[in-house]
Amino acid sequence: MGFVCYTSDECPNAIRVLIRVPHLMQDCSMNVLNCLKQPRNLMTALELWSVDQRPVFIVGIPRSGTTRLSNIIGRSPEFIRDRGDVVETDLVSRLQDFSQWEKFGPLVRFIGGTHGARKILDQVVHTLREVPIERRRKAYVQAYFFTMHELCKPQRAVEKTPLHVYASDFLWSCFPKAKFICSYREPCDVYASMRRRRETEVRNRRAPDAWLSQGPEDFAKFYRDILRQFSILKHKIPDHVVPFSYKEFVSDPEFYLRGIFESIDAKFSTAALTDPHFEEGNVSDPLLYQPVRNYGQDWREYLSEDEASTIDQMTASDRDFMDEWFAKFHVDGNGDD
Repeated sequence: MGFVCYTSDECPNAIRVLIRVPHLMQDCSMNVLNCLKQPRNLMTALELWSVDQRPVFIVGIPRSGTTRLSNIIGRSPEFIRDRGDVVETDLVSRLQDFSQWEKFGPLVRFIGGTHGARKILDQVVHTLREVPIERRRKAYVQAYFFTMHELCKPQRAVEKTPLHVYASDFLWSCFPKAKFICSYREPCDVYASMRRRRETEVRNRRAPDAWLSQGPEDFAKFYRDILRQFSILKHKIPDHVVPFSYKEFVSDPEFYLRGIFESIDAKFSTAALTDPHFEEGNVSDPLLYQPVRNYGQDWREYLSEDEASTIDQMTASDRDFMDEWFAKFHVDGNGDD
């Protein structure tokens, strides 16, 4: 399904009216670039460009394989890019101050630097400065990914910010064909991994992020809230969410990844699995440098039986949902009701 673009004198290549017709779609990228100075036409051009994009967002529980998975997908044929890194952008939380995008290192790294990006993003910010923030937020997300596509040249985008799980329905409104991989890991294993990461940060004389220092009860609430968000997403956009089990992933990486890639409509490459999978410059977690496998780490090295019991009791009913989802997903391949 394509579109015919009627233009205005104000912006010769602007999209003014869109009528669905069975023709090939116009060059949407060129339309966006030609409409950078016209607010309404720019937002419409971004919508038109975004409607056929198929990004993959990796969301869910931190310390559950999101970095490994994002690097594996990012090194696969459809997602390979000329520049930039698949890092945690935290894009949605930066939208309120998006005019300062250059100050946020991950946003710059994801698009491969500021060269070429300023010309697009600074103009977008300037053009949309009078547009209400609710409308601007969506346009900023679309413009940011448009810029990444223009500069990095992937066929598809992959982005991982675990806590974007709370903004997945918003991101879906930006990209109606997006897929969301919901990453899951047993709670005591996650909590142990957090404590191990915190020890590493302290040993390297870096101040650990506050979330790494949560007590068992606060962590259980944090974990439980994410599982409940999974449930909401499964019911709101069932065709767009894919459950990802860290345990199954490390047990048989190639077999499990083939199923994940099929679920996101992408071709799996074994070469992507044998590449080194770590964020460039990330030396805080040595396991990111090792082959994907089950290292047999035991949570008992990092938390007591009482702490584990507290976490298990507080998350039990919500974990039942995940067990059911995984079971059904493996049966019918998509988890639909």
